[in-house]
Amino acid sequence: MLPGRSDPPHRDLRLGRRRRQRELCPPAGTAHADVSVTVPPPAVPPAQPVVTVHRIAGSDRYSTAVAVSQAQWSAGSAGAVVLASGLGFPDALAGVPLAAHVHGPLLLTDPHKLDAATLAEINRVLAGGGKTVYVLGGTSAVSDAVLAQLPSTVHVERIGGVDRFDTARRIAAHIGSAADIVVADGASFPDALTAGPLAAKEHTAIVLSNGPVLDPQTAALVAGHKSVTAVGGPAATAVRADANLAHIPLTDLHGADRYATSHLVFDAINANYAPKQMGVASGTSFPDALTGGAFMANAGQPLVLADPRLADGSPWLMSDLRDEVEEVYGDAGHISVFGGPGAVDEQIVKDLVLWTQGRKD
Repeated sequence: MLPGRSDPPHRDLRLGRRRRQRELCPPAGTAHADVSVTVPPPAVPPAQPVVTVHRIAGSDRYSTAVAVSQAQWSAGSAGAVVLASGLGFPDALAGVPLAAHVHGPLLLTDPHKLDAATLAEINRVLAGGGKTVYVLGGTSAVSDAVLAQLPSTVHVERIGGVDRFDTARRIAAHIGSAADIVVADGASFPDALTAGPLAAKEHTAIVLSNGPVLDPQTAALVAGHKSVTAVGGPAATAVRADANLAHIPLTDLHGADRYATSHLVFDAINANYAPKQMGVASGTSFPDALTGGAFMANAGQPLVLADPRLADGSPWLMSDLRDEVEEVYGDAGHISVFGGPGAVDEQIVKDLVLWTQGRKD
């Protein structure tokens, strides 16, 4: 369980700093002696650790989801598949920890038709009968026509409620009880998708606030846990505003914006161990962050958000993440960038490569 605290956590970004060697000076004095020493040959330096920066992308959100699945799952290795609408995020927000819970990828579909590549990927990762495809949301999110196209060899289970908040509660019931519960804003997608890998690491679920408010049913669900982690300002406000939750220890992970919040979640996931992977996705478009979030949740590693559109037109990744990339990822590891250049600009990929080499310019 995450340590309960009400203020956003901070990390010492100097963890991996190399200490400079001090010059050794001879002691003061006038005595001299001639000595003979044998200097051993220089040791062979160890191989430089390699951090790979790898873009995973397809021609659109659906093919990107397939490419993300193929990068993580070999044929027949998935325990299940989570299927969500590629056109709307509400019912899919709580699906990232579900994908990790059922040990499978999160794939996207048009609400009315399942494309051939997605169907082929479902067949590939499940490879046989008896496994389950979990469909998120009601028929307006994923129609019954899509379900009719799924293989007859799989079990199909729809998890959908009367709205996104009910759907999230139903997903939470499927994941099961845990000491901690994660709350994120359900009115927009960034905080919830950043929170997905965190919830998966804690073996818990995400429930949704309606901006700065919790509906009574969701508040009652939260009240049944020993602690709560709020990701983002609206979720933190919603938890604090409910008097019935005042007794529950709160971990508040919210920054000045979605990018600062994703960095705090990054730090929370990495609090007690050195990570070997990191994901990067767009903070302004949900599909790649959704499927990439499921990838990172299954890996037990964090996802951070990048802004592809600054006022001056330049792409941007949290500047204080630079030290994290240099130091925490100084050993061999992998950074996965989800989506094409339209989602995460090529300059961000180039910056990541430079940072993993300890170069800032």
